[in-house]
Amino acid sequence: MAASASVPPSDPSGSAEVHYGETIIRYDVRYARRKTAAITVTPDQRVSLIAPEGSDPATLAALVGRRAPWIARQQRRFAATPPVGLPHAYVSGESYRYLGRQYRLRVATGEATGVRLGRTILTVTLPGPADPAATRAALDGWFAEEARRIFATRLAVCFRRVARLGVPYPPLTIRPLATRWGICSRSGAITLNLRLIQVPQPCLDYVILHELCHLQEHHHGKGFYALLDRVLPDWRERRHKLNAPFLRYGRYRNGVGRAAGAADGPRPRAWRGHLIARWRLRWPARSPRRRQMSARRTRRGGRCATRVLGG
Repeated sequence: MAASASVPPSDPSGSAEVHYGETIIRYDVRYARRKTAAITVTPDQRVSLIAPEGSDPATLAALVGRRAPWIARQQRRFAATPPVGLPHAYVSGESYRYLGRQYRLRVATGEATGVRLGRTILTVTLPGPADPAATRAALDGWFAEEARRIFATRLAVCFRRVARLGVPYPPLTIRPLATRWGICSRSGAITLNLRLIQVPQPCLDYVILHELCHLQEHHHGKGFYALLDRVLPDWRERRHKLNAPFLRYGRYRNGVGRAAGAADGPRPRAWRGHLIARWRLRWPARSPRRRQMSARRTRRGGRCATRVLGG
């Protein structure tokens, strides 16, 4: 099915649309200092295009038209699947994840602010009427306290597997991370994403051990993965389980590999409040002057020379 495109505006930002069969795909255009063009589809089915500065608007429209089947497929997928990671309203009935299990939120009135975890219910007690801001503050504080307690315990347990390597016990920091599950600094300090309190304990242990291995191997070469194989033979299964909730959302920057450091894993963009499907293309910007340059390159004395035409 062919797509017909309207030309996007030439100002620094704007919007345009392409016609793909009977479907109209509207998209926003933004220009930036970069060498590639990227098409992004968000769970609310909005489409955005980031293009290199100086890009030809007609070429951009043609680019979106060529990717219209992929864009339409991602929009259908998002429309059919409830999104993960969208902001909460902090009202009774919402679902929250804790150590891999889902709990239904219940906001109640009581004498003091508190949070109690039941078998299937997460109860927040407030001294006054239900208030989303107060509920959020209570939940954030409770999750942070649970993360400090559980992460410290699991770090002590996991460290036993690498203690024989002679590495020092690392200091631990817990905070929200936009694009990673964990970080191991050159100084040997480990930072864990606060959102790991939501994942199952085996997945949490995988991220911790991944970062602990970086105390010995500060890279992702063969030596690192050989060490990870020794200390956690089933790390691939754990990584897959950690990533699985996000795999159905198209090609979105992965959740643990790269988040915990591995080159083939995803970055958890969901933690910023949205999941995305992204198509990145090698498509350099071409100014009018560059379009005058010949694509032919000749060898001259072992060096590569470019011939300029019409100049």
